[in-house]
Amino acid sequence: MIKRIGRPAIAICMAIALVATLSSPAQAHYVYEKGEIYKSADVCVDGRAEVSHGDGGGYARADTWSETRGFVYGVGWVNCAVGWSRPAGYIAARYDYLVFDLSAGVWGLCRQLDWWYGSGSHLTVAWNFGNRTPCGTAWYATIGWSAVRNGSTWNGGEIASGNHWLDPPLTLTAQHSAQPPRPAWVRKNGTIDSAKFPDELPVMSDDGRLRRDGTGAPVLTPISKVPPLVADAEALQGSAEAERTVIVENGVRTEIIEVAPTRPAT
Repeated sequence: MIKRIGRPAIAICMAIALVATLSSPAQAHYVYEKGEIYKSADVCVDGRAEVSHGDGGGYARADTWSETRGFVYGVGWVNCAVGWSRPAGYIAARYDYLVFDLSAGVWGLCRQLDWWYGSGSHLTVAWNFGNRTPCGTAWYATIGWSAVRNGSTWNGGEIASGNHWLDPPLTLTAQHSAQPPRPAWVRKNGTIDSAKFPDELPVMSDDGRLRRDGTGAPVLTPISKVPPLVADAEALQGSAEAERTVIVENGVRTEIIEVAPTRPAT
């Protein structure tokens, strides 16, 4: 199982929307939240979830930071003070890309990214959907999942980005719909109540509508909350095409994985 702190996650940046003229997807119009989602005497995990405009069709991103105790001059040993570099397969991230069905009044899964593993103390998984939204004109949100392995135990949790309205290019509307209601498992401060987070979520079609089975019941798909313990992390990814970038700055290793999410399994 994944170990969590017993108190609510601390939100560092609360669903901030910024408008800029920069070209990078993550620097364009975006909404994100970053927070501490696990803390102990030895291991700390920060997570970040983002949904942004990208090239018009949306951009999803999730980050994991691994931290540990460090000595601060004049203070002494401090928890979560320095990055904790992990070997390959010991830091992981994934996300669920949600869309809100205005007619049904529910949030559901548009796309999912399975667990991806890296090394170092900071891992990013992200995807630019180009100029077409994957599930139509709607409100979107990203649930980011972050985990750091210590021995045989994964530590971490999840965090919600906040909501972003996306129109397909060339069909921009003058006014979008009102902000949708938050799910029952999202607190008023934007953090997630892990105890209320469901084991399954509804699946949406590519037009952003709730998928139903032959009886009219919503189609559900399971949510992966804990990364598998693997000896060979790269083998787990199979044949998925991904672009990996490694940045080392001031001794801190950051790995960025750009990989396309898939339609939820049904």
